[in-house]
Amino acid sequence: MANDPEQRTRGSTTPGYQTGNPRKAGTPSELDPSLIAGDLRFPVSAILAEIARVDHLGEKSAVVRRALERIAHSAAIVDRMASDLFDFANAEAGQFNLRLEPTDLAHLLSSAIERTTPRQDRPRVAIEIRDVPTARVDAARLERVIANVMQHSLNAGPRTSPVSIRVETRHHRATLTFTDASTGMTSDQVATLFDRHRTCPHPCVGMGLYVGRRIVEAHGGRMLVDNTPGKCCRITIELPVS
Repeated sequence: MANDPEQRTRGSTTPGYQTGNPRKAGTPSELDPSLIAGDLRFPVSAILAEIARVDHLGEKSAVVRRALERIAHSAAIVDRMASDLFDFANAEAGQFNLRLEPTDLAHLLSSAIERTTPRQDRPRVAIEIRDVPTARVDAARLERVIANVMQHSLNAGPRTSPVSIRVETRHHRATLTFTDASTGMTSDQVATLFDRHRTCPHPCVGMGLYVGRRIVEAHGGRMLVDNTPGKCCRITIELPVS
């Protein structure tokens, strides 16, 4: 079970990342995302604990194993949503601090795919590592960004369509480029892809891309979209190298 994003990694802390119009401490809110995030974590923790307990009960049929995997994956998605809500609240309040450590981005990418992508979808993913960039990142948060972009790319095309990911360094910037096999998006959809309030063109990750962009920008990086109508869509995470 993932804990509070502020507690999952250790290292140096960047200054607070000021965004938007910070909400003053103590200001009442009709809908406080951080409180919702906290409430979501209690049932998710219980679900994951029960899955772990059942997993140790002995031999299980293939049907039961697949069911447990689906339940665990769904619970992990809810946990990621809770973390996104927590970061959303912190960013809006101007209290977005990162725990930075030198990180092998190729290894982080592979680990994130293994941990967050459903087993049946992993054969669809092809990773091309042109070099192995290292960057100072908040690994727990960046893993969530990768997971959200990965889920978006997998859902963009047909259920068996491939997703390619290229890892390389360009112009002193580490880049992770996700290319799906969809029919692309309209110009309006591209323009609002990372917006706080957007209508997603297909089932995907809700506010995940918006929060992901805020996380990447807090690292001094960018998230970019390159859309080819009728062919594909590319989302690139760009970060300064160490």
